[in-house]
Amino acid sequence: MPKRKRAASEGCCPLSSRASHSKSSSPPLTTANLELLQHSLSAPVPAHAPVIPPAMPPSASNRSSSPSRSGTTYDAIQKLEEYNIFIDDAQALPDCLQRFVDDVILKPRDPATAPSPNAKKIVKRQRAAARVNEAAGREQLVPYLLFQGEFNDREGVELVPFINCLPEERLNRFFLPPCPDEKKKKTWGPLTQPRPDTCIGYLQRGHARAAGCEAPFTDTEQTILNNYVINKSMYAPFLTGQWKSPLGTENILVARCQAARDGATVVSYLSTFYRIAYGREPSPVDACHFSVIGDVITGQIWIHYQLEGAYYMHKLCSFAYDDQASLERARGYLHNIKHHALGTRLQSIKDALPAFEAGKRVKPFPVVDMTESGGPLPSLPDTDASNFRAPMTPASVVS
Repeated sequence: MPKRKRAASEGCCPLSSRASHSKSSSPPLTTANLELLQHSLSAPVPAHAPVIPPAMPPSASNRSSSPSRSGTTYDAIQKLEEYNIFIDDAQALPDCLQRFVDDVILKPRDPATAPSPNAKKIVKRQRAAARVNEAAGREQLVPYLLFQGEFNDREGVELVPFINCLPEERLNRFFLPPCPDEKKKKTWGPLTQPRPDTCIGYLQRGHARAAGCEAPFTDTEQTILNNYVINKSMYAPFLTGQWKSPLGTENILVARCQAARDGATVVSYLSTFYRIAYGREPSPVDACHFSVIGDVITGQIWIHYQLEGAYYMHKLCSFAYDDQASLERARGYLHNIKHHALGTRLQSIKDALPAFEAGKRVKPFPVVDMTESGGPLPSLPDTDASNFRAPMTPASVVS
């Protein structure tokens, strides 16, 4: 019996061919177009709706196809750029930030110091983590890659004083960078809710009392911080993470876009804080932030900073979850980030608090509360951190 010819798989056809069955050429295979394609695939689209070519931004006349209205959890790279958020841009780091990165963050670990045993644990767990969903994979690896606080009280890892590490922390939308052009804002819509998969910041006094450990801020300092809140469960995050699973519908490019949004939000929060305290633009070092992204196979460490009204995300290193040597190097850099956060950065924030408290009394400021979704209360006007010198959030929102 002759063999039947196998029909060509629809999955091998270009997206445009499946939509129209025409012979028109596909858009170029670029990172930007891949991200737009990923964006369109993750959004719920009615069966009768036409497929929008990924090479074109959404049209203001076709509101249903706008990325901001798709219910997605991230913003495509083109949309981020319209908000002056740039990922892996060709621009070099400012001199002061480059020196900080070279001398502090990328400083090699002392050869006399034994490497972290966590790298070996991660390699051992990597195969199992690749076979489960995002949440389960994150539980397998993140506690050993990043840091747990004394409040978190997790067995098998070093518990770090003064910090809190929590999943799925919503950040205050007030601090999202504004779109500089109203027409572009109408076309692309607002940025999505900033919500890191992992968020590490300074421990609150109430949480410290509950866990029987020490808090980094005094009662007076915390009273000031409670009126300037970026998220409910910790103060001034210094390290965030976004994670993906091979079994999910999103990839590491999506994690990168989510991390860019989250990092820009934290940088905006810190920049506004120092601007109020000292009446000038802060150093990129004072307002910088760090993030880690990964997909169980590879990972990356990034630094986020602001310069002349734009927000940048610059890659510091890459590593592989099955390569112990690269994990040990990455863990060394993460330890440097932790030491800086608990030393120079923490002291800088504490030193600025009295000046910040005095500065924000110069004139009234808008009260920005945080709902469960992480945004301003609906009764407030649509504002952002660029329009006011600082927001105040009632201490009642802090648990």
